[in-house]
Amino acid sequence: MNEPVNWGWIAAGVAIVWNVINSLYAWYAAGQSVTKKEIDKLMSDTGTHSNRLTAIERDMKALPSAENYHKLELMVTEVRGALETMKAEMRPTAISVKRIEDFLLNSNKPAGRR
Repeated sequence: MNEPVNWGWIAAGVAIVWNVINSLYAWYAAGQSVTKKEIDKLMSDTGTHSNRLTAIERDMKALPSAENYHKLELMVTEVRGALETMKAEMRPTAISVKRIEDFLLNSNKPAGRR
C-alpha cells in the first residue's frame, strides 16, 4: 500500500497544466494587443486634436475678457442714452422744419386751394 510517490509524473502534469495556462494567456493577450497601424492612427488623431485645441486656444485669446465685455456694454449704454437725448432734442427741430416745408409748398398755391 505504501508505494513511493512518482514525482516525475506529478512534475510532468504540473508542467503540462502550466503550459496550457500560458498558451491560453498568450492567445488571449494576442487578441488584446495593438498593431502598429492602430498606434499610428492614434498618434495621427492625437496630432489632429492637438491642432484643433491650439486653434481653439488661439481663438479664445482673441475674445474679449469679461472686464472688456462689461466696458463694451457700458459704452453701448452711453451711446444709447446719447441717441435718446439727441432724438428728444431733434423732435422740435423736425416739427419746425415740417412747418416751414409745408408753408413753402403751400405758399405758391392760389388762395382757394390751400
